[in-house]
Amino acid sequence: MNLIASFIRFLARLILRLFLGLLGVLLRVLWPFFLATLRILHALVSRSLIAAVNGSGIYTEMLASEWTRRLIELGVSRDHLDELYGLCRFLAVSEIAIGWIIVALFGVLILRVVFGFFI
Repeated sequence: MNLIASFIRFLARLILRLFLGLLGVLLRVLWPFFLATLRILHALVSRSLIAAVNGSGIYTEMLASEWTRRLIELGVSRDHLDELYGLCRFLAVSEIAIGWIIVALFGVLILRVVFGFFI
């Protein structure tokens, strides 16, 4: 009986080592993607909170004009400046709205964990 128990213990340790090794490899491979995702989420949330504090209309106009100016500095044609500004304004509003959605989802998640709501 002692031989069977030691064999099962050996197999359990072997499986645990394999699992930890696989987890280490996955973390090394996926770590840059995880960091990039966190940076993108941080940028979206911070911009949406800045827009909430400063006023979304004013902040949207500021972002759109800044992005349009950068595109013009990069050499984009000035023939369709109004369309370019409209596109940048749409992208700024979309970024702020997505940030607000992420903030709302995180808020609901925290409420659910802390208070046990929405079970």
